[in-house]
Amino acid sequence: MKNLVKVSGLTVLLGLNWPAYADSTKGWYGSLNLGVVQPLDHAVDETGDGYSGTVEYSFDKGFGIDGSVGRDFGQFRVKGELSWRTGDIDSAEIKNATGVVEGVNLARVNGEKGNVNGDIRSLGLMVNAWYDIDTGSPWTPFFGGGLGTA
Repeated sequence: MKNLVKVSGLTVLLGLNWPAYADSTKGWYGSLNLGVVQPLDHAVDETGDGYSGTVEYSFDKGFGIDGSVGRDFGQFRVKGELSWRTGDIDSAEIKNATGVVEGVNLARVNGEKGNVNGDIRSLGLMVNAWYDIDTGSPWTPFFGGGLGTA
């Protein structure tokens, strides 16, 4: 398949969750999260020479882990994150198929659904930075952003 399947995941954290404690003290901090991942169903539109259609994929739950290490310099903070997620492809269903491929009229396979044996995996890397605005109160507004890839 020529299309890249993009998969979103919803992580429900379980058990081991150590949040990053970056309070007013300068220094290093980190976190480690383990959880269940439920990738969202995804549709891929396929178009070729004389045919078109959509394949809808369903996914089973999977596993995710992510960790981060950061440094608080006072008003400026930076953090790097690394994450890994995996899940199983459950099924695929053909929809809105038209045209002919290798002598098969695709309109006849509309609605066909089958079990698919496969895995999806995602490795992510993020770098984030924040600038804290000192208000002299317990409330600290901040500006921040990050760059990353998966």
